[in-house]
Amino acid sequence: MDSANPGEREQYYLRLFLLHVSGTTCFEDLYTINNVKHPTFRKAALERGLIEPDDGLSQCLIETSFFQFPNVVRRMFAMILSFCAPRDVHRLWDDHYNALSEDYRRQYKSVERVQNMVHTYFMIFLQSMGDNSDGFDLPKINQNVDLEFVVFRDVEEEFSMVFEPEHLQARDFLYHEQNFMYDEVMWHIHNYIPGVSFIDGPGGTGKTFLYKALLVNICSFGHIALVTASSGVAANNMPGGRITHSRFKIPINLENNSVCKISRQSGTAQLLQVAKVIIWDKASMGKRHELEAVDRIMKDIAGIMLPFGGKIMVLGGDFRQVFPVVRSGTRAQTVDSNIECRLFGLLLSSCD
Repeated sequence: MDSANPGEREQYYLRLFLLHVSGTTCFEDLYTINNVKHPTFRKAALERGLIEPDDGLSQCLIETSFFQFPNVVRRMFAMILSFCAPRDVHRLWDDHYNALSEDYRRQYKSVERVQNMVHTYFMIFLQSMGDNSDGFDLPKINQNVDLEFVVFRDVEEEFSMVFEPEHLQARDFLYHEQNFMYDEVMWHIHNYIPGVSFIDGPGGTGKTFLYKALLVNICSFGHIALVTASSGVAANNMPGGRITHSRFKIPINLENNSVCKISRQSGTAQLLQVAKVIIWDKASMGKRHELEAVDRIMKDIAGIMLPFGGKIMVLGGDFRQVFPVVRSGTRAQTVDSNIECRLFGLLLSSCD
């Protein structure tokens, strides 16, 4: 028998029936418990007691609400819906609604609006994971209540980024070359002028420190700056840092015409569209195909044929390091994979 996980919903509950219920001759028998026919396998599984109690899940939400902000509690609740197959979703909602809606209740006086905002968050989160909220026993969204805007989870996370005190003071400790680059990037931002810049320097010369100063000040003006890096260690050194392949959904096996796997309707696409600046550390470690794939998807999402869809790009790295590795490649293929040639072409096109 094929395996199934809780995220597959009805297939998972049907498999529970087939493994633990004997004597049935048709699907009608599985749906019917004590002469009552239930609409879904999940409802029938609840009545038969095939799903464990939600005590552990409830305790998890209680502990999360003690130490985290409401948006983290909502994220945890959505992950429980998607992966843990809770027995009584409506009871979990009622028991933890205050923790789920604490920040929304401070912003809005309407009880119905707050409920809509919480449910909308779950809907968007589950959609970004390829799931939906239709199969859960949650209060329905009232279409008569006008939501100002629907904030995708990815955008909300960027706006709720928290900075350390040393990040807030980084601007005051930049030396001359860092100040020059800082002023150049901020000039592009204040004047709404697209551009591609590269910060080149050996390790230990303060590139990450400059990124933090830029990030804090860009966010202070209400803009979104995305921070990515070609390595996990470099990404962890910056606030909100993500690995480049994760942020842009870059394919593992790259070719000349590779395209990032981002849907225009996804939260990632909206985030890339509203982002003002993209900071890409360790860009010199990547192959030129990565840069080209990101360039294509940014143009497609923004609908602008300027380099990277008209975004302000800050690429950093050290060209003194070795070229990217091309397995069984010739010297010409290794040089061709280097990002420097493609970067030079993009800089020329941005100057035209």
